[in-house]
Amino acid sequence: MISWTIRFIPILLNETDNVMKAQRARGVRFNSGNIVRRLQSFIPIVVPILLLAFQKAESASLAVEARGYSPGMNRTQLRMLAFKKLDYQVLLISIFGFALLLALRK
Repeated sequence: MISWTIRFIPILLNETDNVMKAQRARGVRFNSGNIVRRLQSFIPIVVPILLLAFQKAESASLAVEARGYSPGMNRTQLRMLAFKKLDYQVLLISIFGFALLLALRK
């Protein structure tokens, strides 16, 4: 969970920058007024960033779920695949069939 959180920090910082630029384009001034006014000017930034964070978290959870992750399950092990007798037979039949198709094409 910590690595996922750290992974989202640069994404959220970039999105925060984009939202701040959009709000500045709409006329919001972040550096003017007293401290209360400055804090109020950050509300139009916090709401979209929170919504974006929840959307990204939901899409990440859906991706993890789609990949079959289940908490508490043992990790799978890598199995090395090797050719067996049936694999060689299918390969020879495929090569023969391809050669036959090439021969019939002419």
